[in-house]
Parts: sequence; structure tokens; C-alpha cells
Amino acid sequence: MSSPLFRITVILCSLGGAGYQFYLGSQSWMFYLAAAALLSYYHVRFGSVLIAYNAFRRQDFATMRKLVGTTSKPQWLSPANRACYYFLKGILATIDENFQEAKQFYLQAVDGGLKADHMKCLTYCILADTSLRLAESQEAKKFLAKAKEFPEQDDIKPMIAELESQLAEDNASAKPGGTCPSTIKSAL
Repeated sequence: MSSPLFRITVILCSLGGAGYQFYLGSQSWMFYLAAAALLSYYHVRFGSVLIAYNAFRRQDFATMRKLVGTTSKPQWLSPANRACYYFLKGILATIDENFQEAKQFYLQAVDGGLKADHMKCLTYCILADTSLRLAESQEAKKFLAKAKEFPEQDDIKPMIAELESQLAEDNASAKPGGTCPSTIKSAL
């Protein structure tokens, strides 16, 4: 995992090395070209999603926002990285209190292939919270039920309990700043 600028610099250096070796008449230009092709594939297929996810885990949202913004073509990412990308975009939309957009990103993440049960459970909990913020209590119940389908997640239990209490109170007018993202840190 390296920064996008570093990867692009190495790709350009590899291409420059290939051109120089070709100019000299050496056959080693093919190795430089192959290295540039592999690095380009890695850059396009995996992007900066893993680095952005690590920034999310550190609660460094400014860095996460910057790294997520460097991905210009999410459709080119691998399915698992694309799902993580949409999850991170949902987190950023939640932080910006744009809950309708956040909900769409979370749904894309769940549909897109989040692999770990922990991430799926967390995403469904966040979807339930987002639905409460949008005064959609029936949707929130549906997402909470999906979150409960996953094996017990000790670190997510407090979030599930808080959501259940909000639903029990029929708190359709949930206030921003409730469950998410404040309890995301404890859920990781």
C-alpha cells in the first residue's frame, strides 16, 4: 500500500527506464515496460481504498476524504475494494449530514460485495441509524433485523442495543450526531 503519487512516480520512472533501454538497444526495456504495466494495473484495480480505510480506522477523516477523492473511476476497482469505497463514501456523507446520499452509498457497499461479516453487520447498523435520521422507522427495523442475522459481534452489540432502544421509543425524529459516526470507533 503506497500513496497514489508514489505509485504514479514509480510508473513514470519505469516507463522512462523502458524508453531509455529501448533507445540504447538493450532488450531489458521489456522488463521496465512490464513493471510499469503491473504497477498501472495495481493502481487502477486497487486504488487508495485500503489506505483510506486505514485512515478511517484511525478516525483521520481528513486524510480519508482526501484519499477517497483520488479514486476517479470506482467502477474500475475490484469488487471488494469498490464495496469498501462506497462504505467510506457513506461515512463521509454521514459526517457531512447528507443522510440520503449516505444511505445510497451504504446500500451500494452492501450490494457490492463487502466480504467480512463484521463489515456487513456494521453497515446494516449504520443503515438502520441513517434510516432513523431520515424518519424511516420501518426501513430501520428491516436493516436492524438484517444486522442481527450475522454472528454475534461483541463490539457492535452496543450499537445494536442503542438502535433497538431508539426504535422502541419510536424515535422517528432522530437527531444528527446520534449513533453514527460516534460509535463507529467503538465498533471497530
